[in-house]
Amino acid sequence: TLSTLLLLADLKPFKTLSLDFTQVITNEQNRTLTYTGKLHMQQPNRILWEYETPVVKKIYIANSQVTIYEPDLLQATIFKNGRELNPIHMFNESTKIDENTRSAKFNQKEILIKHNKDEITNLSFLDEVENSVVIYFKSYQYNPTFNKSFFVFYPDSETDVIRP
Repeated sequence: TLSTLLLLADLKPFKTLSLDFTQVITNEQNRTLTYTGKLHMQQPNRILWEYETPVVKKIYIANSQVTIYEPDLLQATIFKNGRELNPIHMFNESTKIDENTRSAKFNQKEILIKHNKDEITNLSFLDEVENSVVIYFKSYQYNPTFNKSFFVFYPDSETDVIRP
């Protein structure tokens, strides 16, 4: 979980945060797949990754529960005790490499975190099948207002809910 407003180094503190992301995945044949979307966070432990292109997908993270909602498939998968992909949490648990680079571990993989004075600019790592993944962050909006249900997934009657 996030430590409420206890961020390391120079990152700007926040209660809520919204930003744009671009995720670029490159395989061994140098083929790339690019996703875009928005990342929303609310202290101490709520996150919503909203993928917009090339497919719509929402990943809700609250405490240790992860819900992946894929509206095109009318499917939601809910995991308990998931390890969340939380950039601020990773930053807080990372070690400094140089002035603008830190290293963190996620699922036994090293993640390099690039940052400027106030903000994380990107995360890079190899995924479980050794693809290169870089997530770029921009357009930070500090302390936007969210309604109470924004970070909660509510399935409709058409959506299959899977709990592996």
